[in-house]
Amino acid sequence: MFYTTVYFVFCYGVIFGVILTNGIVLRQLKAQPALSTGIKVLLLLIPLLPYARVAVQTAIYKKSMLIEVRKALASMGEQSDDIMTLRILNINSSRAAVYIVQPCGAPKDRNHLRSATIFDFKYIDGGWIFDTYSSPWSDCGSAEGNTFPPYLDAREF
Repeated sequence: MFYTTVYFVFCYGVIFGVILTNGIVLRQLKAQPALSTGIKVLLLLIPLLPYARVAVQTAIYKKSMLIEVRKALASMGEQSDDIMTLRILNINSSRAAVYIVQPCGAPKDRNHLRSATIFDFKYIDGGWIFDTYSSPWSDCGSAEGNTFPPYLDAREF
């Protein structure tokens, strides 16, 4: 939550400064109120763009990358491929970063504990190849880190 808060406070602080400056400039230029309002609304939406990008990429590539994530989990020796959340953080013609949240431990021992993993893949010879992984946070381990765009930590809500 800390990184999410810092991100939004910083972005909206900058945006409100720009809106104030923009309002003065638009008043001096005697711009139409609709134009002024439109510019302000667009500026307020800027911090949400990384989330929109992730949502669009996830909607497009989720099915194909889910298969690759399950293969990567199997290659790491994971017994369970139970995935609670999957987000495509970044994907292009040569690389992909996939964020997942999984329950910790055996099904009977989970007690709502979760962990996050970011899988990195390379696109080689017409297929995705698992490259590396990192663990930004975990309820059942010592991982502490962040992601961009910032997503909720383990115990947020």
